[in-house]
Amino acid sequence: MIGIRLLLGITNTVATVPGMIAPTIASALTPEGTAEEWRNVFYLCTAVALLGMFQFIFMSDGELQSWAVPPTGNLQLDVEGSNVKDTEGSSDLLGKEKNRV
Repeated sequence: MIGIRLLLGITNTVATVPGMIAPTIASALTPEGTAEEWRNVFYLCTAVALLGMFQFIFMSDGELQSWAVPPTGNLQLDVEGSNVKDTEGSSDLLGKEKNRV
């Protein structure tokens, strides 16, 4: 469980840092605020997005992983003193009979 928390913290930090430094980079690239300077900022953003897209296209895999396969078999739950034992759908969870058609 600690490994999951650590991994989540690292990935959230990596995902947050670009959003924090982007305004600094944009202001450094646009000292005069002209359209040409802003065009370069948008070109840089496009290049970063395309880099991520191509990385995903060429490095991702659509193969189903073993950890994503649900276990097979029947699971039976026996709770003493409750009415949650119906497997045919003839009664609801409160034990009231449903009308069968």
